[in-house]
Amino acid sequence: KLCHMAKYLLSGLFLFVFLWAAGQESEIQNEHFEQHHHLSTFAGFTTDYKEKNGYKVGFEYEYRLSRLIGVGGTFDFTGYDFQIFALSVGADFYPFKIPLVPGIMIGAKNYDSKWNPFVRGRLVYDFHSGNFSWGPMIMYDFFPNEKDIMSYGIFVGYSFH
Repeated sequence: KLCHMAKYLLSGLFLFVFLWAAGQESEIQNEHFEQHHHLSTFAGFTTDYKEKNGYKVGFEYEYRLSRLIGVGGTFDFTGYDFQIFALSVGADFYPFKIPLVPGIMIGAKNYDSKWNPFVRGRLVYDFHSGNFSWGPMIMYDFFPNEKDIMSYGIFVGYSFH
């Protein structure tokens, strides 16, 4: 199946970027605090424990409140087997000297014309080059009384004052 081939290609790319990232010397993440606004887009692959598969694309905005915390929101679409639109808001945390950024969000997904709540845990490795950022991302969406889904992929963003 084409979707399985895409899954393996994206998994390989994701693993390559994480392994490459682990070998790089990183600058301190907090140096980018002066740029308060950050817009990004992301794309990746989504799966659940029942072997449903799909792609995920989305947009994100973050405002850095301090050197340690940023708040923002996302809009994303998960396609193929899922057909889910989702909106979420939450916080990202910058506790490490390496650009590993954990986040937590709450949101609602639209599936079969109904809105249902979820909680999202997220982890990104946030590389910066000037005002641009990019890196691998993992998201896990917890849905009450439904199947959880996991997404992984790549994001690209731009920071400004």
